[in-house]
Amino acid sequence: MINKLILTRKLYIYDDVKYTLITKLVHKDCEFIECIFWTCELFYSDFIDELCDILFETYYNFYAIKYPKYESKINIELDKKDIKSILYVVNLLFHTPNISTEVFKIYMKNPKSLKSIYVTKHKNFSFLKSLDVDKEYYKFIASIHKNNFENIIFYIKNNTFKDTDKLYDSVIKYYSSIKNMKLLNKDINKIFYSNKQHIILSLICYLNKSENIINKRKIFRKFDISTYSDLINKFKVISGNNNYRILENNALYYISENIGCFDLSRFYFKNIKNEIRYHWDYHCYNSKKWKIRLDKYNFKINHNKKTLEFKNICEEEEFYEKYDYEFDEQTKELQDCIIPEIKKSNLVDWLKKIKN
Repeated sequence: MINKLILTRKLYIYDDVKYTLITKLVHKDCEFIECIFWTCELFYSDFIDELCDILFETYYNFYAIKYPKYESKINIELDKKDIKSILYVVNLLFHTPNISTEVFKIYMKNPKSLKSIYVTKHKNFSFLKSLDVDKEYYKFIASIHKNNFENIIFYIKNNTFKDTDKLYDSVIKYYSSIKNMKLLNKDINKIFYSNKQHIILSLICYLNKSENIINKRKIFRKFDISTYSDLINKFKVISGNNNYRILENNALYYISENIGCFDLSRFYFKNIKNEIRYHWDYHCYNSKKWKIRLDKYNFKINHNKKTLEFKNICEEEEFYEKYDYEFDEQTKELQDCIIPEIKKSNLVDWLKKIKN
Protein backbone atom coordinates (compact mmCIF):
# COMPACT_ATOMS: atom_id res chain seq x y z
CA MET A 1 0.00 0.00 0.00
CA ILE A 2 1.53 3.32 -1.09
CA ASN A 3 1.03 6.07 1.49
CA LYS A 4 3.37 8.69 0.07
CA LEU A 5 3.42 10.81 -3.04
CA ILE A 6 6.36 12.35 -4.85
CA LEU A 7 5.69 15.93 -5.92
CA THR A 8 7.38 18.29 -8.36
CA ARG A 9 8.15 21.92 -7.54
CA LYS A 10 4.70 23.05 -8.79
CA LEU A 11 2.92 20.31 -6.81
CA TYR A 12 2.27 17.98 -9.72
CA ILE A 13 2.49 14.30 -8.80
CA TYR A 14 5.75 12.94 -10.20
CA ASP A 15 4.40 9.86 -11.96
CA ASP A 16 1.48 11.89 -13.38
CA VAL A 17 4.12 14.06 -15.06
CA LYS A 18 6.18 11.05 -16.13
CA TYR A 19 3.32 9.34 -17.93
CA THR A 20 1.97 12.59 -19.33
CA LEU A 21 5.36 13.25 -20.96
CA ILE A 22 5.53 9.70 -22.33
CA THR A 23 1.96 9.98 -23.61
CA LYS A 24 2.66 13.29 -25.37
CA LEU A 25 5.85 11.93 -26.95
CA VAL A 26 4.10 8.82 -28.25
CA HIS A 27 0.59 10.08 -29.04
CA LYS A 28 1.99 13.32 -30.48
CA ASP A 29 -1.32 15.02 -29.69
CA CYS A 30 0.16 18.35 -28.60
CA GLU A 31 2.52 21.09 -29.69
CA PHE A 32 6.21 20.43 -29.02
CA ILE A 33 6.32 23.25 -26.47
CA GLU A 34 4.17 21.16 -24.11
CA CYS A 35 6.84 18.44 -24.14
CA ILE A 36 9.37 21.16 -23.29
CA PHE A 37 7.21 22.17 -20.33
CA TRP A 38 6.98 18.66 -18.86
CA THR A 39 10.71 18.13 -19.43
CA CYS A 40 11.54 21.39 -17.66
CA GLU A 41 9.18 20.58 -14.79
CA LEU A 42 11.06 17.35 -14.11
CA PHE A 43 14.51 18.79 -14.79
CA TYR A 44 14.12 21.85 -12.58
CA SER A 45 12.51 19.74 -9.86
CA ASP A 46 15.90 17.94 -9.74
CA PHE A 47 14.56 14.70 -11.23
CA ILE A 48 17.38 14.70 -13.79
CA ASP A 49 18.46 11.05 -13.53
CA GLU A 50 14.81 9.99 -13.48
CA LEU A 51 14.09 12.13 -16.56
CA CYS A 52 16.94 10.50 -18.48
CA ASP A 53 15.55 7.07 -17.52
CA ILE A 54 12.08 8.12 -18.69
CA LEU A 55 13.45 9.06 -22.11
CA PHE A 56 15.47 5.84 -22.36
CA GLU A 57 12.38 3.87 -21.33
CA THR A 58 10.37 5.61 -24.06
CA TYR A 59 13.06 4.95 -26.63
CA TYR A 60 13.38 1.22 -25.88
CA ASN A 61 9.61 0.74 -25.67
CA PHE A 62 8.66 2.53 -28.89
CA TYR A 63 11.62 3.48 -31.08
CA ALA A 64 14.54 1.07 -30.65
CA ILE A 65 13.29 -1.61 -33.06
CA LYS A 66 12.86 0.75 -36.01
CA TYR A 67 15.57 3.25 -35.17
CA PRO A 68 18.54 1.33 -33.69
CA LYS A 69 21.00 4.05 -34.75
CA TYR A 70 19.37 6.44 -32.29
CA GLU A 71 20.69 4.47 -29.33
CA SER A 72 24.28 5.74 -29.32
CA LYS A 73 23.23 9.32 -30.06
CA ILE A 74 20.64 9.34 -27.26
CA ASN A 75 23.19 7.81 -24.91
CA ILE A 76 25.76 10.51 -25.69
CA GLU A 77 23.26 13.32 -25.22
CA LEU A 78 21.67 12.05 -22.00
CA ASP A 79 25.04 11.40 -20.43
CA LYS A 80 25.61 15.18 -20.47
CA LYS A 81 22.58 15.66 -18.17
CA ASP A 82 22.03 19.28 -19.21
CA ILE A 83 18.75 20.73 -20.38
CA LYS A 84 19.96 21.39 -23.94
CA SER A 85 21.04 17.78 -24.51
CA ILE A 86 17.95 16.35 -22.83
CA LEU A 87 15.66 18.51 -24.96
CA TYR A 88 17.56 17.36 -28.04
CA VAL A 89 16.43 13.81 -27.23
CA VAL A 90 12.86 14.95 -26.47
CA ASN A 91 12.79 16.72 -29.84
CA LEU A 92 14.15 13.64 -31.61
CA LEU A 93 11.53 11.31 -30.10
CA PHE A 94 8.61 13.70 -30.53
CA HIS A 95 9.31 14.28 -34.24
CA THR A 96 10.09 10.66 -35.14
CA PRO A 97 7.15 8.92 -36.88
CA ASN A 98 6.26 5.26 -37.37
CA ILE A 99 6.96 3.94 -33.92
CA SER A 100 6.65 0.30 -32.86
CA THR A 101 4.58 -0.80 -29.85
CA GLU A 102 5.85 -4.38 -29.75
CA VAL A 103 8.37 -3.98 -26.91
CA PHE A 104 5.94 -1.86 -24.89
CA LYS A 105 3.18 -4.46 -25.09
CA ILE A 106 5.54 -7.14 -23.80
CA TYR A 107 7.16 -4.89 -21.22
CA MET A 108 3.82 -3.96 -19.65
CA LYS A 109 2.90 -7.58 -18.98
CA ASN A 110 3.27 -9.01 -15.49
CA PRO A 111 2.82 -12.79 -15.77
CA LYS A 112 2.57 -14.57 -12.42
CA SER A 113 4.11 -17.76 -13.71
CA LEU A 114 5.98 -19.24 -16.65
CA LYS A 115 3.91 -20.11 -19.69
CA SER A 116 6.07 -23.16 -20.41
CA ILE A 117 8.80 -25.01 -18.58
CA TYR A 118 11.44 -26.30 -20.96
CA VAL A 119 13.51 -29.42 -20.32
CA THR A 120 16.79 -28.08 -21.66
CA LYS A 121 18.39 -31.55 -21.70
CA HIS A 122 15.96 -32.48 -24.48
CA LYS A 123 17.50 -33.02 -27.92
CA ASN A 124 15.64 -29.95 -29.23
CA PHE A 125 17.92 -27.83 -27.07
CA SER A 126 21.18 -29.69 -27.65
CA PHE A 127 22.61 -26.53 -29.23
CA LEU A 128 22.77 -24.91 -25.77
CA LYS A 129 25.98 -26.75 -24.87
CA SER A 130 27.75 -25.17 -27.83
CA LEU A 131 27.06 -21.60 -26.67
CA ASP A 132 29.58 -21.54 -23.83
CA VAL A 133 27.18 -19.88 -21.39
CA ASP A 134 26.30 -20.72 -17.79
CA LYS A 135 23.55 -23.31 -17.41
CA GLU A 136 21.42 -20.88 -15.39
CA TYR A 137 20.69 -19.03 -18.68
CA TYR A 138 19.60 -22.14 -20.59
CA LYS A 139 15.88 -21.76 -19.87
CA PHE A 140 15.99 -18.10 -20.89
CA ILE A 141 17.71 -18.96 -24.19
CA ALA A 142 15.23 -21.82 -24.70
CA SER A 143 12.39 -19.30 -24.30
CA ILE A 144 13.99 -17.07 -26.94
CA HIS A 145 14.39 -20.08 -29.23
CA LYS A 146 10.69 -20.88 -28.83
CA ASN A 147 9.74 -17.22 -29.28
CA ASN A 148 8.05 -17.38 -25.87
CA PHE A 149 7.86 -13.78 -24.69
CA GLU A 150 5.59 -14.68 -21.77
CA ASN A 151 8.53 -16.58 -20.30
CA ILE A 152 11.04 -13.90 -21.26
CA ILE A 153 9.17 -11.07 -19.55
CA PHE A 154 8.48 -13.29 -16.51
CA TYR A 155 12.21 -13.84 -16.06
CA ILE A 156 12.91 -10.12 -16.56
CA LYS A 157 10.16 -8.76 -14.31
CA ASN A 158 11.11 -11.19 -11.54
CA ASN A 159 14.75 -10.13 -11.77
CA THR A 160 15.72 -13.77 -12.15
CA PHE A 161 19.23 -13.03 -13.39
CA LYS A 162 21.35 -10.72 -11.27
CA ASP A 163 24.28 -10.59 -13.67
CA THR A 164 22.95 -8.62 -16.64
CA ASP A 165 26.36 -8.74 -18.36
CA LYS A 166 26.21 -12.53 -18.56
CA LEU A 167 22.55 -12.44 -19.56
CA TYR A 168 23.33 -10.03 -22.38
CA ASP A 169 26.34 -12.13 -23.41
CA SER A 170 24.20 -15.29 -23.58
CA VAL A 171 21.68 -13.53 -25.84
CA ILE A 172 24.44 -12.32 -28.17
CA LYS A 173 26.00 -15.79 -28.33
CA TYR A 174 22.64 -17.36 -29.19
CA TYR A 175 21.90 -15.01 -32.09
CA SER A 176 25.50 -15.12 -33.33
CA SER A 177 25.96 -18.89 -33.19
CA ILE A 178 22.48 -20.26 -33.80
CA LYS A 179 20.94 -17.52 -35.95
CA ASN A 180 24.22 -16.71 -37.72
CA MET A 181 23.92 -12.97 -37.13
CA LYS A 182 26.96 -10.70 -37.19
CA LEU A 183 26.67 -8.75 -33.94
CA LEU A 184 28.90 -6.46 -31.97
CA ASN A 185 29.24 -7.56 -28.37
CA LYS A 186 28.96 -4.07 -26.87
CA ASP A 187 29.17 -3.16 -23.20
CA ILE A 188 25.64 -2.38 -22.03
CA ASN A 189 27.07 -0.78 -18.90
CA LYS A 190 28.12 2.08 -21.13
CA ILE A 191 24.47 2.80 -21.83
CA PHE A 192 23.40 5.19 -19.09
CA TYR A 193 20.00 3.63 -18.49
CA SER A 194 19.41 1.96 -15.14
CA ASN A 195 17.14 -0.80 -16.50
CA LYS A 196 19.62 -3.04 -18.33
CA GLN A 197 17.13 -5.91 -18.65
CA HIS A 198 14.78 -3.60 -20.57
CA ILE A 199 17.63 -3.02 -23.02
CA ILE A 200 18.01 -6.79 -23.41
CA LEU A 201 14.26 -7.27 -24.01
CA SER A 202 14.33 -4.57 -26.67
CA LEU A 203 17.37 -6.19 -28.27
CA ILE A 204 15.63 -9.57 -28.48
CA CYS A 205 12.58 -7.99 -30.14
CA TYR A 206 14.85 -6.13 -32.56
CA LEU A 207 16.82 -9.23 -33.54
CA ASN A 208 13.58 -11.10 -34.23
CA LYS A 209 12.37 -8.50 -36.75
CA SER A 210 12.82 -8.45 -40.49
CA GLU A 211 15.49 -6.04 -41.66
CA ASN A 212 13.14 -4.32 -44.10
CA ILE A 213 11.28 -2.52 -41.29
CA ILE A 214 14.47 -1.17 -39.71
CA ASN A 215 15.74 2.31 -40.47
CA LYS A 216 19.52 1.91 -40.49
CA ARG A 217 20.31 5.45 -41.59
CA LYS A 218 22.24 7.58 -39.14
CA ILE A 219 20.27 10.78 -39.69
CA PHE A 220 19.21 12.90 -36.73
CA ARG A 221 16.83 15.83 -36.61
CA LYS A 222 18.53 19.13 -35.79
CA PHE A 223 17.53 20.99 -32.66
CA ASP A 224 18.23 24.69 -32.21
CA ILE A 225 17.73 25.40 -28.52
CA SER A 226 18.05 29.16 -29.09
CA THR A 227 14.61 29.04 -30.75
CA TYR A 228 13.13 28.02 -27.42
CA SER A 229 15.48 29.80 -24.97
CA ASP A 230 12.91 32.37 -23.81
CA LEU A 231 10.31 29.66 -23.37
CA ILE A 232 12.71 27.42 -21.42
CA ASN A 233 13.62 30.30 -19.13
CA LYS A 234 9.91 30.97 -18.59
CA PHE A 235 9.40 27.35 -17.55
CA LYS A 236 12.58 27.33 -15.46
CA VAL A 237 11.90 30.29 -13.21
CA ILE A 238 9.10 30.30 -10.65
CA SER A 239 8.44 34.01 -10.27
CA GLY A 240 6.32 36.07 -7.90
CA ASN A 241 6.60 37.26 -4.32
CA ASN A 242 3.04 36.43 -3.30
CA ASN A 243 2.93 32.66 -2.76
CA TYR A 244 -0.82 32.56 -3.25
CA ARG A 245 -0.36 33.92 -6.80
CA ILE A 246 2.60 31.79 -7.83
CA LEU A 247 0.70 28.85 -9.31
CA GLU A 248 -1.71 31.03 -11.24
CA ASN A 249 1.02 33.40 -12.47
CA ASN A 250 3.43 30.73 -13.73
CA ALA A 251 3.05 28.50 -16.76
CA LEU A 252 1.00 25.35 -16.20
CA TYR A 253 -0.22 22.57 -18.47
CA TYR A 254 -2.93 20.03 -17.78
CA ILE A 255 -1.95 16.51 -16.75
CA SER A 256 -3.13 14.11 -19.44
CA GLU A 257 -6.47 12.40 -18.82
CA ASN A 258 -5.25 9.41 -20.84
CA ILE A 259 -2.77 7.98 -18.32
CA GLY A 260 -5.22 5.95 -16.24
CA CYS A 261 -3.92 2.72 -17.77
CA PHE A 262 -0.69 3.03 -15.76
CA ASP A 263 -0.18 2.07 -12.13
CA LEU A 264 -0.29 5.61 -10.74
CA SER A 265 0.46 6.40 -7.10
CA ARG A 266 -2.69 8.56 -6.98
CA PHE A 267 -4.83 5.42 -7.23
CA TYR A 268 -3.71 4.38 -3.74
CA PHE A 269 -5.43 7.39 -2.14
CA LYS A 270 -9.14 7.78 -1.51
CA ASN A 271 -9.23 11.49 -2.35
CA ILE A 272 -6.15 12.64 -4.23
CA LYS A 273 -7.08 16.33 -4.27
CA ASN A 274 -7.53 16.43 -0.49
CA GLU A 275 -4.21 14.68 -0.13
CA ILE A 276 -2.51 17.62 -1.87
CA ARG A 277 -4.79 20.27 -0.35
CA TYR A 278 -4.10 19.31 3.25
CA HIS A 279 -0.92 17.20 3.22
CA TRP A 280 1.21 18.69 0.42
CA ASP A 281 4.02 19.57 2.86
CA TYR A 282 4.13 16.02 4.25
CA HIS A 283 4.46 14.53 0.77
CA CYS A 284 6.98 17.15 -0.37
CA TYR A 285 9.78 15.56 1.63
CA ASN A 286 9.82 12.65 -0.83
CA SER A 287 10.83 15.04 -3.60
CA LYS A 288 14.40 16.13 -4.28
CA LYS A 289 13.73 19.83 -4.74
CA TRP A 290 11.49 20.07 -1.69
CA LYS A 291 13.85 17.98 0.47
CA ILE A 292 16.64 20.47 -0.20
CA ARG A 293 14.33 23.28 0.87
CA LEU A 294 13.08 21.49 3.97
CA ASP A 295 16.48 20.30 5.17
CA LYS A 296 17.32 23.91 6.02
CA TYR A 297 14.86 23.64 8.90
CA ASN A 298 14.65 21.62 12.09
CA PHE A 299 11.53 19.45 12.07
CA LYS A 300 10.27 15.90 12.33
CA ILE A 301 7.70 14.05 10.25
CA ASN A 302 4.50 12.82 11.87
CA HIS A 303 3.43 9.94 9.65
CA ASN A 304 0.21 9.29 11.54
CA LYS A 305 -1.08 12.83 11.10
CA LYS A 306 0.77 13.40 7.81
CA THR A 307 2.25 16.65 9.06
CA LEU A 308 5.59 18.34 9.54
CA GLU A 309 6.28 19.32 13.14
CA PHE A 310 8.76 22.19 13.31
CA LYS A 311 10.75 22.57 16.50
CA ASN A 312 11.03 26.32 16.05
CA ILE A 313 7.94 28.44 15.42
CA CYS A 314 9.96 31.08 13.57
CA GLU A 315 11.34 28.48 11.17
CA GLU A 316 7.85 27.10 10.63
CA GLU A 317 6.51 30.55 9.75
CA GLU A 318 9.46 31.20 7.46
CA PHE A 319 8.95 27.96 5.53
CA TYR A 320 5.21 28.43 4.98
CA GLU A 321 5.54 32.11 4.14
CA LYS A 322 8.10 31.18 1.50
CA TYR A 323 6.67 27.99 0.03
CA ASP A 324 2.98 27.56 0.86
CA TYR A 325 1.22 27.99 -2.49
CA GLU A 326 -2.14 27.55 -0.74
CA PHE A 327 -3.30 24.87 -3.14
CA ASP A 328 -6.53 24.43 -1.20
CA GLU A 329 -7.42 28.10 -1.86
CA GLN A 330 -6.79 28.00 -5.60
CA THR A 331 -9.55 27.95 -8.20
CA LYS A 332 -11.13 24.64 -9.18
CA GLU A 333 -9.73 25.10 -12.71
CA LEU A 334 -6.18 25.43 -11.42
CA GLN A 335 -6.55 22.48 -9.05
CA ASP A 336 -7.96 20.39 -11.89
CA CYS A 337 -4.99 21.37 -14.03
CA ILE A 338 -2.41 20.08 -11.55
CA ILE A 339 -4.42 17.29 -9.90
CA PRO A 340 -7.23 16.28 -12.27
CA GLU A 341 -9.57 13.37 -11.71
CA ILE A 342 -8.23 10.44 -13.71
CA LYS A 343 -10.27 7.31 -14.28
CA LYS A 344 -8.61 3.93 -14.51
CA SER A 345 -8.48 2.75 -18.10
CA ASN A 346 -6.80 0.04 -20.14
CA LEU A 347 -3.73 -0.09 -22.35
CA VAL A 348 -5.73 -1.05 -25.42
CA ASP A 349 -7.47 2.33 -25.48
CA TRP A 350 -4.15 4.12 -24.84
CA LEU A 351 -2.50 2.28 -27.72
CA LYS A 352 -5.37 3.16 -30.07
CA LYS A 353 -4.48 6.83 -29.69
CA ILE A 354 -1.06 6.36 -31.23
CA LYS A 355 -0.96 7.91 -34.69
CA ASN A 356 1.41 6.21 -37.11
